[in-house]
Amino acid sequence: MNIQKTELTTLATVIAVVGLSASEALALEVIKVSERGRNVVYVKGATANQTVTLQGQGGTSPRAVLANSCGMIRISATQAQTLGNSVTVNGTAVSLANIPTLASAACNGSTPPQTTAFKDGSLNVYIPGYTANQAVTVLLPTSGSRNAQANGCGFARFSEPTNATWNSTTSFTVGGTSYTFGTITSQNYPPVCRNVGTTAAPTYVKYEPVN
Repeated sequence: MNIQKTELTTLATVIAVVGLSASEALALEVIKVSERGRNVVYVKGATANQTVTLQGQGGTSPRAVLANSCGMIRISATQAQTLGNSVTVNGTAVSLANIPTLASAACNGSTPPQTTAFKDGSLNVYIPGYTANQAVTVLLPTSGSRNAQANGCGFARFSEPTNATWNSTTSFTVGGTSYTFGTITSQNYPPVCRNVGTTAAPTYVKYEPVN
């Protein structure tokens, strides 16, 4: 791995930039790397020790959903609106494209209203064909905010959650700017920060990988 040393950050410099407004601060740079088989996002250019927020707007997470007495699972309208044309259930993609709307989702004993996916008048989605009263695994969209503290070099690190997957369409916001995981810059190695000073008087060195 080729590493290029870029600059020093002293404690005095850190103190000097703490008071900068958002408009005066250096522009943030967002990159991605793969670490031990998991996706990781690095935000560079933050103030040392600054709290950086990543507002997630995509990705999927496995959820256990219980099938009803006639083997149907229900996906709420709120969740269904973010799914697009398919959803993965027990590892198999189920098409949701142009599914019909039924007046009732009630079971007829152990028989579902129909044998393929449908929605009700409230836009909840129903998928039949599973074992009654047994849980299945459904990949549903994830969202929410995550915080990370920038290190002495201004790097903040966000790792892919263990129960979720970031894919090419996963979108998120950092510092008011929107990004899509599939289009941000990819690096073979993460940036490195080293304190070459002391604990009492730190001097941080930034090392950038040369891909």
